[in-house]
Amino acid sequence: MRKPNSNAKALQLSPAQREKLSAWIVDENMSYEDAAKRATEEFKTPISVKSVRTFYQIASQQAMLDRIVSSRKKANEVVAKFKENPADIYNALLETAGQIAFDKATEGKGELDAETIFNFTKLVMNGRKQAMDAEALNLAKDKFQFDAASACLKHLPTLRAIASKQGVDNKEKINQIRLALFGAAPE
Repeated sequence: MRKPNSNAKALQLSPAQREKLSAWIVDENMSYEDAAKRATEEFKTPISVKSVRTFYQIASQQAMLDRIVSSRKKANEVVAKFKENPADIYNALLETAGQIAFDKATEGKGELDAETIFNFTKLVMNGRKQAMDAEALNLAKDKFQFDAASACLKHLPTLRAIASKQGVDNKEKINQIRLALFGAAPE
C-alpha cells in the first residue's frame, strides 16, 4: 500500500470543512465521487476524488492512532488505579470492559460475539469477588484494631500499673501484660 499524498486539496480545508467531509463519508455513507462533487460545490474549491480518498485514508489512520493512544492511556490508568488502591479493581475492570466493548463495536463488526460477552462477564465477576474479598479483609483488620483498642482501654489501669513498676525487667512486664490482656501465661 502506498503512502497517501499529504498535499491533497481536501487536507488543506478548514477543520470545519474537513469535519463535514468526514461526516459525509462516514455518517452518510457517501461515495468518494459524490463527496468530491458536494465538497467542490459547497466549499467553492475544486476537490478531486483522489484528494477525497487520500483525505479519508489519512483521517482513518489518524482515528486508529487516536484509538490506540486512548486505549493505552486507559490501560495505564487502570494499572495505576490497581497499584494505588487494589480495592478499586472492580470499578477499573468495569471501565476496561466498557472500553473493550467500545473498541470491538468500532472495529466495524457492529456487535459483540457471545465469547467476548462471556469473557467480559467472567472478568467482571472475578473483579467483583476480589473487591469483596479486599473489603472483607479491611473490615476484619478494622475489627481487630477496634477489639485491641477496646481491650487496652478496658485494662488501662492495670497496664499503667505494670508499666510504672520499678525494678521489673521488660520481659517480665510483657509477660504480665499478656496475662492481663489475654489471660494467658507466657510461652
